Amino acid sequence: MWAYCDVVSERHVIDVDSFNRLASNELNFRVLRLDNHRIRVFVRAAGPCSELELLHHAHLVIKALVLALNVASLGHFFWHNGPWAHPVFALAEDLLGSNAREFALVTSSPRVDVENRAFSDADEYRATLLFGVFARSSAHVLEDEYCRGLLLLQMQFGEIDFRRDAFMCFYRVLEHFVTRRVLGIPKLQNELKDIQSCIRALGFSEDVIAEMKELYIIRSSQTAHAQNIQRQITSEEVLKLKVYVDACLFKVLFEEANTIMERKYGPRPGSPNHSGDTLAG
Repeated sequence: MWAYCDVVSERHVIDVDSFNRLASNELNFRVLRLDNHRIRVFVRAAGPCSELELLHHAHLVIKALVLALNVASLGHFFWHNGPWAHPVFALAEDLLGSNAREFALVTSSPRVDVENRAFSDADEYRATLLFGVFARSSAHVLEDEYCRGLLLLQMQFGEIDFRRDAFMCFYRVLEHFVTRRVLGIPKLQNELKDIQSCIRALGFSEDVIAEMKELYIIRSSQTAHAQNIQRQITSEEVLKLKVYVDACLFKVLFEEANTIMERKYGPRPGSPNHSGDTLAG
């Protein structure tokens, strides 16, 4: 028995040869390309289990894969189907509800106008290794905030968007990861300065580090506090912060994944070159 759901990419073009590494008979899931921007992820029951147990297992597996795809490619992968938030109304002939019909006002967040690039063999290799890290991870706070950011970025309730909330989700991921995983301290002393120092040590260019100040200003004046005049947060601003998050996660977690693979299988000289400097620059 298989469970599946569709995953969408807004920044990558997926060709017919993508995800070959995930087609092994040893794995209990498969990835099927539907079109240039959609894949279908199947998860198989590893043994006797109920339908509810399989669905729960499939959710955890696909969540780990979505995280890996985003971080590995600096892309924007998310679940194709909701549930999203929609206002639901009923129309009726009178106040007694005669001949009532329910309608949902379905709106969607506007697509981000970005240049698409091919989902490469290097992206697939990185995603395969990072999938193992996320599938085994116990960092539920970080992963839950990241997924919450993905969902809120896509969500729309009539004219109300959730990009402000999505921005803060990704900022919390960055703050938590830098503080706990990279610096190993309980609290940042000078938040912006400490984050900039950390991403400098991870190999980011000075231009990229300077842009972090702009995102910190958005965080301080618009998303974490509401003392200033409030404006709309754009999808581009959320995705720019997400790139910082992805690059930081990649720099640390991919090295961790490589170490695990080398301990298990030895050096892999035939694997593609995946320098973190390329991502961070």
